Amino acid sequence: MKKIKGKYLLVLLAMCGLTASALGMLTNVSGLFFTPMAQDLGLGQGSVSATLTISNLVFAVGGIASAKIAGPKTFKPMLILGTGVFILGTVGLAGASHLTLLYLLNGLRGFAAGVVGNVLVTTVINNWFQTGAGLATSVAMGCSGMVGALLSPVLSAVIQGAGWRTGYLCAGAVIALFNLPAILFPITFRPEDAGLEPLGGRPAPLDIKAAAHTGKISGILLALALVYAAFGAYVTALPQHFPGIAGSYGLAAAVGSGMLSVCMIANTAGKLVFGILADRLGAKRSILLYSAFIAAGALLMLFVHAPGVMFLTAALFGLSYSLPTVGAVLVTKELFGMERYSRVYPKVNLSTTITNAVATSLIGFLYDAHGAYTLALLLVFGMMLLQIAVVLTAYRRKAGDGPAA
Repeated sequence: MKKIKGKYLLVLLAMCGLTASALGMLTNVSGLFFTPMAQDLGLGQGSVSATLTISNLVFAVGGIASAKIAGPKTFKPMLILGTGVFILGTVGLAGASHLTLLYLLNGLRGFAAGVVGNVLVTTVINNWFQTGAGLATSVAMGCSGMVGALLSPVLSAVIQGAGWRTGYLCAGAVIALFNLPAILFPITFRPEDAGLEPLGGRPAPLDIKAAAHTGKISGILLALALVYAAFGAYVTALPQHFPGIAGSYGLAAAVGSGMLSVCMIANTAGKLVFGILADRLGAKRSILLYSAFIAAGALLMLFVHAPGVMFLTAALFGLSYSLPTVGAVLVTKELFGMERYSRVYPKVNLSTTITNAVATSLIGFLYDAHGAYTLALLLVFGMMLLQIAVVLTAYRRKAGDGPAA
């Protein structure tokens, strides 16, 4: 891979900031506010936590809008407008006292974050990086996990010391800080707009057959991509239940919280490793490898409950975060090509978001119904085996259909 420097490095840094903001600040630190908000406003924990479900679902809708409006002329204006609305929605929460207003503001900030989030970030990276797109994507996506790991203690201290309203004011300032590089750096939507080529050179021109099929999307191939995204998103919902899983096995509370910490570390590291593997082996082989590891982790968690093994399985589950993020980006690009990426990826992103939102509650309901997490873990094992079959089928079908996908 060519060394990333100059304007290419500025693009990557700017996209890292957008991901840290749109994913990290919207989602990964939201749980810090739930309990103090519920206690202060006299609301139920479930009612307050629903704000995250709303913002995440609307985030996916913002991604669909982003794909329709993003372009060379609209790039900077949508960054400025999206960032402004995201900040206003976040700061506005500091003055909210009614549940309806909390839901409205979270919907507003979720939509704005979606406009400047995953879809825009991955499109810009794919425009600028012909070589090393997998690594660049994994670095950008990994920044969302780093925000949760590094800023959660700081923001938690602010909330405890000055209250949750001040916490939202600080969150708004952090969002502005993260998004400023994308706004201020002299970067463009495409390298061609700055008189440059993508890193690694321009892609080979389409042949006649490919050109004749440009714009066509196979319904079956799209369905396979959506199923792939849904399976990966289900697995990422399980780590939030690690404390409950550890407790159900009679382990100390410290084991459950430790498992979550190990999982988040593996989340960030796993995305970086996935990007490197994808650039060398391709997305298909990398996904197959990660899926096998996660399936093995599910079986271990089912049958071996020693603390050391539980930490190991938590690390294996940390790999799951690569599948619906970096993996989904690369699968979309490889199966459908950049000609169709902006139309297909928002749908894949929507599948991921909806499934994750539903799965978090579903796993809890399964435990309530059966008094154990056995069925939830068996679903993970089954989904990973099915995911291997889905990925093999999708790539086989793509190869059979030719470049038109």
